[in-house]
Amino acid sequence: MEFSVTLPRTAEFTVEASASLLNFSMVGLTGHSGAGKTSLFRALAGLEKNAQVHSRFKNGALNRARVGLVFQEPLLLPHLTVEGNLQLATRYKASHRTISQDDDAIIAGCHCQHLLQRSPNGLSGGEAQRVALARALLNQPELLLLDEPLSAVDQSTRTSIMQWLRQVADQGLPMMLISHDISDLWLHCQSLLLMQNGRIVCHDVPAEVERDHLYKAIEIIKRLTGERPLGWYTGRCSPNTRDLVMEEGGFLYDSDSYSDDLPYWEKRGKKKQLIIPYTLDNNDMRFATNQGFNSGDQFYTYLKDSFDALYNEGKTSPKMMSVGLHCRLIGRPGRIQSLRKFLDYILKHDDIWICKRIDIAKHWINNYPLK
Repeated sequence: MEFSVTLPRTAEFTVEASASLLNFSMVGLTGHSGAGKTSLFRALAGLEKNAQVHSRFKNGALNRARVGLVFQEPLLLPHLTVEGNLQLATRYKASHRTISQDDDAIIAGCHCQHLLQRSPNGLSGGEAQRVALARALLNQPELLLLDEPLSAVDQSTRTSIMQWLRQVADQGLPMMLISHDISDLWLHCQSLLLMQNGRIVCHDVPAEVERDHLYKAIEIIKRLTGERPLGWYTGRCSPNTRDLVMEEGGFLYDSDSYSDDLPYWEKRGKKKQLIIPYTLDNNDMRFATNQGFNSGDQFYTYLKDSFDALYNEGKTSPKMMSVGLHCRLIGRPGRIQSLRKFLDYILKHDDIWICKRIDIAKHWINNYPLK
């Protein structure tokens, strides 16, 4: 898909955004509030009369009548039941299916099967968002634009739906997703776009540019601290990041992974790299996300429950618990006590090791080398 959009919003602000997205299934779009993300989606969907839109989709121009758009506000028809809202979508769906799953599977994938006889007025915000998503999918769009579609949905349900949506996207329905929750975009999107002041300013970075940035980062850290970094974590990694880290060859570990709880080795050709997975679960970043931690007590309780479960399991085999911390988040006066309480709690237990990632890496390399 290729698109170019020009949309004057005010005398001082115009959306002028373009991108070329080849063979994509799910693309994330992020940026500060007021950057023009929603305006871009409305233009692509044909809802802005003043927009100039040039697009190419698959083998021809984008048929904006077949673009599905899910707003943050569900916009359900209040005089119909949930089932009535969904049936309205199926009445006007495309003659050919763009989603391989049947209607019942779509309703189940959006966790709506138990809501069918309910009135929209009696739904919670998260339930209404799930119905709006199911309605858009039942219409069998050729392209689905999602504008903060699950912002009011609880964390576990949102994760389940996002995983299912990625499967639907991979099966042939391309999607673009707006979210301020970067963790959702990191985990589920094939690539990311960053929008600022009406323009897309960053797309996937070429390997040679990323390589240059990696080496510059190493040099800057070395100048500031007196020694080169021995671990690497990009967070917003590209398909090339792991190869570039292994190519550089000086890192004892790489943490651009969420795929396990314990370290593991990855081998590509003759090169090998120790992977120490990061976590978005026991992470103070959830103070800054929707449906995250609202207080230090919630953070402490979550850490304590996670530790207790792993400590009990550790009676038969060792376990590792990662805790992601950021000075700007956990360092606030109303939060730092939760971390102190947690450390005091685990220090009352026997046979635990509180350590840094570099300590884990050296331990793993010495005791569990790749054979």
